Amino acid sequence: MRARPYAFLRIGPRWVNMCMVTDIEDHGDELRIFVAADMARLAGTDSPEAIDVARRFSVKDEEDIARVKQWLMLNEED
Repeated sequence: MRARPYAFLRIGPRWVNMCMVTDIEDHGDELRIFVAADMARLAGTDSPEAIDVARRFSVKDEEDIARVKQWLMLNEED
């Protein structure tokens, strides 16, 4: 386990604080990510995309899906 986990992950046009993620649903060709707080104002882009009212967003890009799954594997606690 790392001494300091890496919390921010770039997914598409947004930076996501993975510490604020409450659930991730795998629907095969997409991941649906739920967050605990509104993260519409994110660093790293000129015009960040807002998360919808349900505080969720979908990831459909294959590279982003692989990046999220890799992040989950690296930060999994024993």
